[in-house]
Amino acid sequence: MTALADAALDTSDVPEEYCAALTRAAVKAELYRTDPYFRHGAFRTDVGDALATTFVVAKPDAVAGRRIPPVLEFLDENGFAVVAAARFRFTPLLTREVWRYQFNIASWARAEVVDLLLPAGDSLLLILRDTLPATLPATKRGPLPAACRLAALKGAADPRSRRGDNLRTRLGGPTTLFNFVHTADEPADVVRELALLELATGAPLIATARRTGPVPDAELSAAVQALHDACPAHDLDARASLRRLAACPDERVARLARRALDGDPSAGWSALLDLFPGRTPPAPLLWDVLSVATGQIESNVPGLAPQIPTVAAHTWLDDPGETPTARRREEGRGVVTARSGGEEEAS
Repeated sequence: MTALADAALDTSDVPEEYCAALTRAAVKAELYRTDPYFRHGAFRTDVGDALATTFVVAKPDAVAGRRIPPVLEFLDENGFAVVAAARFRFTPLLTREVWRYQFNIASWARAEVVDLLLPAGDSLLLILRDTLPATLPATKRGPLPAACRLAALKGAADPRSRRGDNLRTRLGGPTTLFNFVHTADEPADVVRELALLELATGAPLIATARRTGPVPDAELSAAVQALHDACPAHDLDARASLRRLAACPDERVARLARRALDGDPSAGWSALLDLFPGRTPPAPLLWDVLSVATGQIESNVPGLAPQIPTVAAHTWLDDPGETPTARRREEGRGVVTARSGGEEEAS
């Protein structure tokens, strides 16, 4: 009797209807209902706020590459107001929690390089409100959510897949890992990731996300300048980085860089990391080494699929009466991935 009663218990107190209102992917709704970060956010964020809110994380490569000013220009041009900003630093653990449902496909090389890249300096979280909802295509659910609209404008991480005047095309990232920004795909991701970052940083991000007034330009400019002051500008160019490394006072580094410039395939990024204690370059060489490494690695393990595939914005414009069961059948066949026309973001 007890066993039967226990079997009937639910595994989450997050209402299914809440999840269904915030994602078009049945697999995401199921996984997020028991995700501790989503649960933390769900009881602090109503559906309306989740639909109207999104965010951008400008990562350390955006700071070093001085790409935050054009990010802010792009957001303003496209009707997104910055209502809060917070500075934080990734750790290897935080990276894996943000991309928990996608990191299962990351190559070991990507994991190692990302663990150098994302903690290399502070990131800037920009919480956004969509100021143009009335001008957008609508479904029976209402206007296209802010997260979906921005995700559609973001563009691909891989430079070979970028098209049109999207954000990443404008920013001109040279490699898949130097993609500068991270955004949420859907409102469900906004709820989960703001809650996760709130728990990681101690900042009241969920409450500040409910603001409607924009952050003053002077305050934003000061935040960006403080980041720039803490991180020298870098060109993020692999060839130029090798030339600088070839002139390095450390003769072992210089010799290997010269071999790489001469086309020696054994003088790659991993051999370069081997020269440093703990495979961690010193700060003066870090961005040169990262520029070399991000241009050489394979980001994903071939043949693996993420636990939760990318959900494209246009799925919110499909038949809103489509049942979760039908959506699950499509996801099981890989249809969501095929229809998305997108890719899993490289962290």
